[in-house]
Amino acid sequence: MHHFLITRFTHRTLNSSVLSHNAFSLFFNYRYFSVSNTNHHHKDENFTLSSFVKSCGLSPEATLKLSKRLQIKNPNSPNAVIQLLKTYGFSDSQLRSVVKKLPFLLLSNAEKTLLPKLKFFDSIGVSSTDLPKILIGNCAFLSTSLKNNLIPRYEITRSLVRNDDEVVSVMKHWSRNFYNNSMLNDSIPNIEVLRKLGLPQSSISLLVSNFPNVAFGNHSKFVESVNTVKEMGFDPLKTYFVLALQVIAKMDKETWESKLKLFEKFGWSRDICLSAFKLLGALGF
Repeated sequence: MHHFLITRFTHRTLNSSVLSHNAFSLFFNYRYFSVSNTNHHHKDENFTLSSFVKSCGLSPEATLKLSKRLQIKNPNSPNAVIQLLKTYGFSDSQLRSVVKKLPFLLLSNAEKTLLPKLKFFDSIGVSSTDLPKILIGNCAFLSTSLKNNLIPRYEITRSLVRNDDEVVSVMKHWSRNFYNNSMLNDSIPNIEVLRKLGLPQSSISLLVSNFPNVAFGNHSKFVESVNTVKEMGFDPLKTYFVLALQVIAKMDKETWESKLKLFEKFGWSRDICLSAFKLLGALGF
């Protein structure tokens, strides 16, 4: 009888262990795991975190470094980070993408470091759909200082447009370059050039929110492009001024001249070419 009970108990325990192991192997389920003082539970948690890290496609070197740090840090931290990001709209695939780009994000303090930044984005109207895309586009949003970097750049952008929706548009169009120093060095002087010309705020907002790479571009190049558009006869009071500006600013002189020569081969005069550009330039003349 004793032999039968021992055999049955061993069989059930073995099956339970196998099922548990297989469940963890299939996929990390992102639940907030409770930490037990027993070595068995600690090993299970390390195993699931390791499985998740591997699923992110990190290099062996990055995986090793992260694993070592995870052993030192509180093992609850990665789970808290993952849960917080999921709360703010991250899908499983988006979680893997952001961890692949910024592995040590898992070691962050979710409540003290990440939550204030996520609340900030929420406060300016970034939707749960757009937030993961913006943060994956530029992980510096998650690793930089909210007070010293993120808020100052927000304030600069906000001073150039009409509302927070347009600030969010800048982040969506220019997330990878939002921390480029040219934003600080060139954006305000560039917009001042347009304001001195009398451009309405609606046109300035259109340029900044939809073509930030032009609005925040090199100042001397920007001034040159503005002068070129003026010489073409575009009215600064009309929307087409900034639409033409964004085309010219992305084009060097050689490219512009080659386009004109191409149309001249078909019998178009330069004046006709410029007239066509006024009508079609914003569509990619």
